[in-house]
Amino acid sequence: MVFFTLTHGRPSPTASRDVPMSGDAAFCPACHAPLLPDDVFCTSCGARIAELLAGQPDSPAEDSVATGVTKPLRAATLGAAVCTVCGSPLLADDSFCSACGTAVSETGERAIGGPPGPLGSAPQQDTVRTLTPNLEDTHGRRRVPIPALIVLVVFVTVLVAACVAYIFAFRGSDDEARSAAAETSTATATTSPTSVGTPTPTPASSAATAADITGYCSAEASTRLADDQGLTYGAANLLDGKKVTCWAEGVKNSYGEGEWVKFTFSEPVVLTAMKVIPGYDKRAGGWDRWGSNGRLRRVRLTFADGSSKDHTFADRKGLQTIPLSEKRTEWVKMTIVSVYHAHHTTPDDHYAKDTSASEVRFTGWLQSDESD
Repeated sequence: MVFFTLTHGRPSPTASRDVPMSGDAAFCPACHAPLLPDDVFCTSCGARIAELLAGQPDSPAEDSVATGVTKPLRAATLGAAVCTVCGSPLLADDSFCSACGTAVSETGERAIGGPPGPLGSAPQQDTVRTLTPNLEDTHGRRRVPIPALIVLVVFVTVLVAACVAYIFAFRGSDDEARSAAAETSTATATTSPTSVGTPTPTPASSAATAADITGYCSAEASTRLADDQGLTYGAANLLDGKKVTCWAEGVKNSYGEGEWVKFTFSEPVVLTAMKVIPGYDKRAGGWDRWGSNGRLRRVRLTFADGSSKDHTFADRKGLQTIPLSEKRTEWVKMTIVSVYHAHHTTPDDHYAKDTSASEVRFTGWLQSDESD
């Protein structure tokens, strides 16, 4: 005679499914394994019974309920096993928990409860059964184990913290490097010695102090065209701020190559640029005086320290700039090297070989304005 007890409507875990039970028997629609009345999951394939039956019409007797056939039970075992996930009792041949669907795996043997054997014999052994959690929820979706989720969250948090720390450390070191470079550059600019070891004072920034200093200079020329009909052609016309007046060299039958104009300042200056209108920028009586007179093409600038600089102008009207890069001087001499020749601008005009320039301006600052 086989004894078993019911636990939550199921036979005692010491029973198996090979022993006949009274009543109707049911089978798993997926694998056709026998089912007990309260099985939620098939203990053979782990399928959820309700989901399998929900999408099927009434099945034949062999797939669902076999009327009049008793459900078989296997031979009873001595030991007892329960699901380590939900605590429901397991029969000896269960591959899945019938309550939660967790898979059962064989991991070894140990002596567990059961009736003792003959006197002096070792306790009977039973297979210890461990459970592998079912990673699918009731809708068949994969579930992430909580410990793995915790490890993932911790890892991401540490990674983000490390990235933030690296960014702040890199930014700080970069700021320090820039600061050190700026301090080194400042120290070099203010203490760099000359070739004889004498420190050179650093002038104020040209961008902050450069201005028009034309008013501090006067002009003289090697030659000039004679006044005619109330018009004058002296060197002073270059500094009057009027483009309709001009200086014109006075060498007859020549464009005046080698002639010069000298600009002298009332005190030493630092020049950043010289601006010139290199022709007679005037139109009167229907004549364009620009084309009917010679225009400066190439000039040579000479400075008080003996240095010089050549510059070539474009043949166009308006001020043209000669950069001077903070040239320290007391005067500037502009000598004609070559010219653009005069030509007829209209059929009835006349032209002359008189090379002219309308205006000269100087940009910079007085050396006396520099800070000590």
